[in-house]
Amino acid sequence: MDLEKQIKDLEQEEIKLAQKKLELKEKKKLFEDLDNKIEKFFSESSFTSPKELAEALIEKYGIKINARKPGTRRRRTTITADLRDTVKSYVNSGQSMNAISKQMEISYAVVVKIMKGAYDHLVVRKESAKAA
Repeated sequence: MDLEKQIKDLEQEEIKLAQKKLELKEKKKLFEDLDNKIEKFFSESSFTSPKELAEALIEKYGIKINARKPGTRRRRTTITADLRDTVKSYVNSGQSMNAISKQMEISYAVVVKIMKGAYDHLVVRKESAKAA
């Protein structure tokens, strides 16, 4: 057992802990300053509630919030033959799969599965074939 090495390791750990403590104190100060700014901004505004202010800011700046309400399930993508063919045509035309997933609002994994042929068994429905 090398006691000197263990002592040195402990000293290094103490230095790391001291640095982490300083970082956390700085972060706490930043959050407190931000909280004070927000409180001041709200108190100087004519809004009656913080929720009303937040809704006005969301509307003004076009912020999209996609958070689900607690207890609700996420929307599942229904893969159809039309969706499959559209995705394949976009990929074959040179668009990136990531861009297509965002554009079509489906996951990247679904785009990859489509390109690997996982949904090739789907057939075009008669109703959609008549419309075309």
